[in-house]
Amino acid sequence: MLTLCFLLFVLTGNPGIVGYYKTFMQALYQMLDHKYPVWAVSQAGHCVPPDSMEMMEDTDVIELEDVFGLNGQVEHKRAFLKHHVPRNIKLVLIGHSIGCYIILEMMKRDPELQVGICYIYIL
Repeated sequence: MLTLCFLLFVLTGNPGIVGYYKTFMQALYQMLDHKYPVWAVSQAGHCVPPDSMEMMEDTDVIELEDVFGLNGQVEHKRAFLKHHVPRNIKLVLIGHSIGCYIILEMMKRDPELQVGICYIYIL
């Protein structure tokens, strides 16, 4: 049984739709011999969520006036990680464009985030 210790998490630029990063993510996964998952989350409000995804309010997140602004996007990604990734998993954060800012803000706001490696790409 493979013990998951790393998760590669891609934070998109604009437009914040994961589909634009599919080939990149597949190449990463193949280069790592299919050993580590590569995940991404579209920017909040940039696409329609899948029907299978339960939409719920995160009561732990402070009330946001700009739900789809920069602060809202940062909190959206933090909430996703909190709900879907165990705290003992080390993250490899990969940011493109505004995704870089989101990574930096996430790390600043949550110093206990298990970041093993951080790649920031600004074009």
